[in-house]
Amino acid sequence: MVLRILLKSPYRARTGYRLYAGIASILLVLYGLRIQFAFDTPFNETTLSHRYIFVYYMILMAEFVKFVTFIYLCFERLEYTLCQLALQDTLTQLPNRRAFVTQTTQRLEDDTAHALLLADLDNFKSINDVYGHLAGDQVLIAFSQHLQHIAQQVGALCARTGGEEFILLLSGDSVKRVQHIALQLRRQIEACQVRTEQGHIIRFTVSVGVATHRRHQPVTINQLFECADGALYEAKARGRNRIEFALTEHQAAPSSVAPMRATTSVPCEESNTDLPKRYLTRQSLT
Repeated sequence: MVLRILLKSPYRARTGYRLYAGIASILLVLYGLRIQFAFDTPFNETTLSHRYIFVYYMILMAEFVKFVTFIYLCFERLEYTLCQLALQDTLTQLPNRRAFVTQTTQRLEDDTAHALLLADLDNFKSINDVYGHLAGDQVLIAFSQHLQHIAQQVGALCARTGGEEFILLLSGDSVKRVQHIALQLRRQIEACQVRTEQGHIIRFTVSVGVATHRRHQPVTINQLFECADGALYEAKARGRNRIEFALTEHQAAPSSVAPMRATTSVPCEESNTDLPKRYLTRQSLT
């Protein structure tokens, strides 16, 4: 029964648990030998056999090792919990920005095209003011579930970067595919409804800034993030609940925004003179 519990434990992949399970298994064998040697000793003898004494001291040593291993296991569990808290958003259970940057560093080293989607919930402060912060948390959880579902479908990385802002990294997808994923996210959120504990129905929208990156060009997460942030700024300035696209170029400046030649027919709105000049010529997708 003990071995069955040890083998079926969800923590059996951890190093400390394997060590603890090994020591516990050895102790079971030693206790079995101790019982056997005790029965082999005649009742009329006052001294125990040498084998019994040897196993007895082996048990004492194994018990000490088990105790030390248990302490190590507790510290390993504590370290794992602290790492989870440091790399995971406690509300949405998504990776946080630190975890996202760590995971994307290796992906960006690949010689493939990348796209970074920066999503921000529209008028989120109004939701908190009208319905309360608990309702706002429900909205954040609902959005994170949609985002995580899409990320799992396309094999992307997603995270919550802070507040009502989320991020999604796609690798190896064409511009047309990225457009489809961004539209899918926007339409799912537009149709989403969140019911509060008081019975209120909350509907919300999201604005998305997308930075696309060509193949055979080095790029960093900061460059992609800066470009996507500029596209998100434009989406907010042009009315929200929309998607703005940008193509990163890496020449003189670390990151700049250039017009994107869309592979499909994408409606382009008239330039807004209130926007910075470097954001006026980009294509938009509504």
